[in-house]
Amino acid sequence: MKTQLRFSIPIVVIVLAISLGCEPELVTKIPLPTENQKLAVSAFLTPGSDKHSFYVDASIPNNFISTYDPWDTAIVVMISDGTKSVRLIQDDDGYFSFYDHQLPVIHGKRYFLEASAPGIPKAISASTMIPEDFDPQFEVIKIDTSGYTEDYEKLEFIVRFRDVPGTKDFYRITAYATWLREYPGFTDTVLWEMNSRNSQPQLVKDEGKDGGWLQFNFSLSLGKDTRSWLSSVETVIYRVDEDYYKFHYPFVITDYYNDNPFSEPIIVHSNVKNGYGIFSGVVEKRYITPLK
Repeated sequence: MKTQLRFSIPIVVIVLAISLGCEPELVTKIPLPTENQKLAVSAFLTPGSDKHSFYVDASIPNNFISTYDPWDTAIVVMISDGTKSVRLIQDDDGYFSFYDHQLPVIHGKRYFLEASAPGIPKAISASTMIPEDFDPQFEVIKIDTSGYTEDYEKLEFIVRFRDVPGTKDFYRITAYATWLREYPGFTDTVLWEMNSRNSQPQLVKDEGKDGGWLQFNFSLSLGKDTRSWLSSVETVIYRVDEDYYKFHYPFVITDYYNDNPFSEPIIVHSNVKNGYGIFSGVVEKRYITPLK
């Protein structure tokens, strides 16, 4: 019995080694897709702005590394209702810009964007309708500061506004705490974006709430030594179009902007033909709530 055991162990080891060595490779090599470069745009039109600036760049497909520099060669053309066009000029910050006196941006009007560049096979185009103006009923529900540690307080800020009835609407809302620091001879103003409580999306649509109230909760941690600098809260309500909503919403719900490593992959909406990005209209309203 002992002799049989001595021989059986080496035989089993040899059989296992041979079987493992003959296993096929488990890693499947899938070639990456190839594509040509395309132009990408981030462009928003806001009525009332003196200057409109767009970002234009080129994609870098995984099949090659490009040395293309769009800042030197891209051509961008804005067309208003097909009656007047303006060629955008690259400003000192690298954006392609035009002034409102050259081409006024008006509520309820459609605008067209076209761009092309040497080395990019296809020109891109997009259009957007500027949302109508609005003046929503706005209310501050709660302003409260409470201490949660010895050195810090929490500012809670709850607001609501009434949706425009009878239309399909999309909104974005942000709140900024304003600090005023007095120095000899001047005052330093700092705006600090407040956080949404309970990860509440700041981007909403009025589906199921037409003409109703939309409420938003914000909070911000304050050092007790800086509490006296807090002057006011500025609330900004943006009335946006559906393309803006579809483009930004995946980023908002996945916390993509905060580089969360556990965020799920997202599919980014684009309304740019033959390219990537977003061309959209935005109408904004601002409300100042004094805290002193």
